Amino acid sequence: MCYAIIDLGSNTIRLCVYDYADGVINTIVNQKETGGLAGYVTSGILSQDGIEKACEILNAHIALAKKLVDKSNIHILATASLRNIDNREEAAEAIYRKTEMLPEVLTGEEEALLDFIGASYHINYQRGLLINIGGASTELVLFDNHEPVALASMPVGCLTLYRKYVDNIFPSQEEEKQIKKEVLRFLQETNLQKGEVGSIIIKCNSLTDLNIIEKLIEASRSGVKVTMIIRGICCLIPQVKNYTENIKVISIIGRFLEHSRVFCFGTGPEMEVFISSADLMTRNTERRVEVACPIYDPELKAKTHKILEYLMEDNTKAWELLSSGEYNCAEILCVLPQLTARNFKFYRTEHHLLPVFSV
Repeated sequence: MCYAIIDLGSNTIRLCVYDYADGVINTIVNQKETGGLAGYVTSGILSQDGIEKACEILNAHIALAKKLVDKSNIHILATASLRNIDNREEAAEAIYRKTEMLPEVLTGEEEALLDFIGASYHINYQRGLLINIGGASTELVLFDNHEPVALASMPVGCLTLYRKYVDNIFPSQEEEKQIKKEVLRFLQETNLQKGEVGSIIIKCNSLTDLNIIEKLIEASRSGVKVTMIIRGICCLIPQVKNYTENIKVISIIGRFLEHSRVFCFGTGPEMEVFISSADLMTRNTERRVEVACPIYDPELKAKTHKILEYLMEDNTKAWELLSSGEYNCAEILCVLPQLTARNFKFYRTEHHLLPVFSV
């Protein structure tokens, strides 16, 4: 049996024709046309020109679909292109008059669920967060054991944000900040979480990005245990009651200058591990193109996590950041008796006793 699905999106309008037999789906046609309907929306109203543009592309898709599929098996599914506008009913009726087909408008949660079903057919992840960024909306699916546990939709997408904030071809620094602020606001309102206590381990050189700091504080207040190995600048104060009491920050300063950045989320077999080129600084998160990649191989994940465990247990060169903003040196002489006073020269500062190796 063949089916045709027309996805009436805010940016593109896509036609997919599928052959379904014996539980197997085969794609026969997959083509799209750029409609840019989000660009025809002003003050929540889809203009007549936008409706005409949609009908033009829809009629072309319908004509092709009819050559392959019975009309009863052709369906138009509209997402944020119609869901987020104020004249949704009028636009749908106009489309029906010009195409003889009435689009079905999906809710945000329905779209998120269909995103997950479609993605699951092609990729096999047991747990994680699926994010689909569209022209006028962004859908999020939190899933575990191959099943969705939370669905959400935000009424912001790449086209709507671009039209709202960007005056030229590329956004300015101030425009980027406004876009980021709006996205974070919607993420905060969405509050997509599973409700279980987790674990985060971060190793990088510096932490200065305010938005990331705020999210780490939020994680701490939710009960997540956060351990950070930050060699240099750290603008987050740990161990503050009711705010960062679940966060521990250490700085390891040794003979060698190294720059590994590692991010671990969760525990056990389901732990997710990433290695990255970026520090958590505004210059990296907003001004540069950086790369983070996941480690999938279980052996490599375990090895990477073991290295982080060694670093977290360091008692010779680790300095722990206190809630006062001061650093406290590890008690090295009593823990490692083989390191005697002959190996060190001590220099007292205002707050600390600094050990320095003598060669």
